[in-house]
Amino acid sequence: MGRPKGSRNRKGRAKLSDHDVVGAAVDITRGQTASSIAAKLGVNVNTVIRAVTGKTACYAHLQSTFDADYVAAMLRYNIGNRALDPYLVIEIRRRIAAGEQKCAVYYDIANRCGVHFSTVAAAASGRTWSWVRA
Repeated sequence: MGRPKGSRNRKGRAKLSDHDVVGAAVDITRGQTASSIAAKLGVNVNTVIRAVTGKTACYAHLQSTFDADYVAAMLRYNIGNRALDPYLVIEIRRRIAAGEQKCAVYYDIANRCGVHFSTVAAAASGRTWSWVRA
């Protein structure tokens, strides 16, 4: 008969159960990509993304179960290979706020992570990683 579907879907066409959506949100916050979760659940990656961000009405009632904004931010973070991570960006911004010279911080982090100093500068200024709050 298949797995139980989303409880708010009146037409019975939901591809994921409520449990699947909450589990996917938790997995995303733990660093898994939406594509790996979609493969595990046997659905399209856009189905997972729309479900956990509340873009699909039959799963919108689940948004109070987890922090949808944080999940959406982690979705952005989990795309592709990143040399920096949110904790490092917070460290960069805190060190600068504490009065360290920007260039010294940029070069230190750049050398530690193997990236160009302009990558670190963009993260520090908020041009990239703007969703990370220090």
